[in-house]
Amino acid sequence: MNDKVERLVTTKDRDENITGMVMFPYNEDEIATWFHVNELDELHARIADLNEILASEGRRRAIVKDEALEIKRKYSDERRTEIAAVSGEVDIEDLIPQEECVVTMTNFGYVKRQKTDDYHQQKRGGRGVNAMNRRDEDVATEIFVTGS
Repeated sequence: MNDKVERLVTTKDRDENITGMVMFPYNEDEIATWFHVNELDELHARIADLNEILASEGRRRAIVKDEALEIKRKYSDERRTEIAAVSGEVDIEDLIPQEECVVTMTNFGYVKRQKTDDYHQQKRGGRGVNAMNRRDEDVATEIFVTGS
């Protein structure tokens, strides 16, 4: 047999000597940290705490209040919009922002609207703007600039 394989083969005497050896000359606390024995106690304590939260409406309300205050502290700032009284009727067209846009219509009847800001001046070798995904047979029939 190969020398390395012979070293791996054990006899009954070797097995008994190995199993009879004291493997952990350490105290219980050190062993517990290696094998997470205390983890089970922590888990039981967590479960008991969660069950108490479910049983107590006051505790649930306190948790919701604390979390809401934390969200307010973290994300609150001054109001950025103005609420103003409007006299008369508000037409839906008044709510649409006025901006220039490019409207493209194709042979198959597809229409796409894009802001003119999406287009820019091309230099040499420019590839343009990917305005629409279309089939090879479908071609743009009309392109015009208008306001919204």
